[in-house]
Amino acid sequence: MFLLKSYPFYSYLPNIPGPIAFAVIIGLSLIGWIVQSIQAKFKPTRLIIIVTISHLTILIDSILRAVLSDTVRNTQRAYSASTSLLAVGQRLLIVSNYLFLVEWILLFKSSTKLPRIVSTVVILFVIISGVLLVPANSLSFNSEKLAMSVHFRQISCAIILCKAVSFYVLWFYVYKRCYLSSKKSYMWSFTRSILLLSINSLLALCVAIYLVVFSIPEKWNVLSQNEVWFYYFHLGPIILSQCMWTLNHPKYSLPRRRTIDKDQIPTLSTTNALADI
Repeated sequence: MFLLKSYPFYSYLPNIPGPIAFAVIIGLSLIGWIVQSIQAKFKPTRLIIIVTISHLTILIDSILRAVLSDTVRNTQRAYSASTSLLAVGQRLLIVSNYLFLVEWILLFKSSTKLPRIVSTVVILFVIISGVLLVPANSLSFNSEKLAMSVHFRQISCAIILCKAVSFYVLWFYVYKRCYLSSKKSYMWSFTRSILLLSINSLLALCVAIYLVVFSIPEKWNVLSQNEVWFYYFHLGPIILSQCMWTLNHPKYSLPRRRTIDKDQIPTLSTTNALADI
């Protein structure tokens, strides 16, 4: 039997200035992201759509936290909406990290099947993780099925942690196949992509670990009593990750196709000449 105080609601009284400040930061980041995406002609399309949706979901959640009263906030509908928005925004950021590596693979044509496999598997596991949150949220309001709710939530969080950790395996592969062959003409893009992925992967891992710890009943009773934990290890890293995407937009952190093709022409010519000999 789990002894959960006020589950699934938090024990603290949320402050209003915090969500307002975060909403302003996210709004500015979203504007910057959209402007740069327009300049880049919305390419790469999938990545831009994913990061945009992540911005919008977290922005809406922050606005709701700022405007809803305590009475409305502590209802099943408000809780489910807030949890869903946070889950979508956070999980899409993990997907965006993978899709960014997929773009590098496609640019360097180092593999034809891997990008499709990675995209499919990552999105599938993220969807499964999100689906598991549905019964976790609904059962959390049934005192007789709290244990089942906790187990669903723990499985969902464990999947996200696995995807956050397995990202480094794919990154190592891309680093060996693509980054090490980077030319000086797109070394700046390489540097910015390293900065982007280094910070965002650590932030994603931080949130994933926090969610796993938070899903443990004993830890939930402690972490749910102070709003600082939520801002430091959940919402804060998500917003910082979104700002990193805006500051290192794919327009700058991904080399242009024509630049890569130009660098590959001399190599191809040399190879053909050796073949003729």
